[in-house]
Amino acid sequence: MKVIFELDYKKYVLEASTALTLMEILGNAEVYKDCYISAANSPTGVSMTTHHVFVDQTEDRRRINMYPITELAYKMAKLAGAPTE
Repeated sequence: MKVIFELDYKKYVLEASTALTLMEILGNAEVYKDCYISAANSPTGVSMTTHHVFVDQTEDRRRINMYPITELAYKMAKLAGAPTE
């Protein structure tokens, strides 16, 4: 069975078992974020970038959705190919 796996607004088609494995992997991942601080907002008066790694505890920590796609719908979409626009 195939599923549509949506991660941060981009959709992928995967086998259900692969999608579940990917969700488990992402569930254990830490978040990396870099933050730019302009010279005007910096305590030193020099612009800089700080780097952070942390476990995101927020409720919507990742935009991940997964839902099934029927074999017929998959075949029709595959036949249609890439969109022209």
